[in-house]
Amino acid sequence: MVNGLIINSAGHIYASTGFPDGITVSKDNGLSFSYQNSGLPAFPMGHLEKDSEEYIYAFIDAPPHCIYRTTDPTVGEKEILLQPVGTRHQLQVSPNPVSGTLWGRVNDDVPDGTYSYTITDVTGRKVASNRLVLSQKRFSIDVSLLSAGYYMLYVQYDDCIYTAKVIKH
Repeated sequence: MVNGLIINSAGHIYASTGFPDGITVSKDNGLSFSYQNSGLPAFPMGHLEKDSEEYIYAFIDAPPHCIYRTTDPTVGEKEILLQPVGTRHQLQVSPNPVSGTLWGRVNDDVPDGTYSYTITDVTGRKVASNRLVLSQKRFSIDVSLLSAGYYMLYVQYDDCIYTAKVIKH
């Protein structure tokens, strides 16, 4: 019996339950769940919230109607969202949806060379990063190892971030 559900910025799923009692967490996109015992008791839990510092708050619906908070943030330094900074520009990518190789084009005057890229999932969690070779404003990236889903591609050039939404099937 699930009473509340939230996802933190690292993509971890938190579910409050009335039976069995407590808060469960999945760090593998819902494939498995375990009990969260960092400041949250094993009582029937209701609604869940999280704050900007990634603490989870759980509300007990039955008397005495208490509010509990995790003792530590649910996101460690290694898991914090990728937050690219700089001026944003769009990339052209195809095919989209893609299954194997993603082809891309930069519309600005960017010199040929090797550039860093990062791919994040919909929660902002980094799932891939590497370098790509840009030649005549074109590049390719092998995305065959990504799971099916929605992603963001970021390519860094000086203080510019080039972005594209990517659908993997």
